[in-house]
Amino acid sequence: IADELKELDNNLSIGGNSDELDENGLPIDPKCVNTFYLQGYEVKAIQELSSKVGILMKENNELKEEIRKIKELLSK
Repeated sequence: IADELKELDNNLSIGGNSDELDENGLPIDPKCVNTFYLQGYEVKAIQELSSKVGILMKENNELKEEIRKIKELLSK
């Protein structure tokens, strides 16, 4: 994931600058996701989705009102 994110933005991935391994064979400086930097993208995505939800809610309410009016006309 860190490699894929690095392709989008170099700041989204940290570490991985060394091929050295510890006594257990694990990387000393593993590449990982920079979750702090990723928060900016997350907040922006939430803002965009919130805006879209607001638009859809307004449209939904308008359609509900139209349906209510149609039902009222049909019942007369």
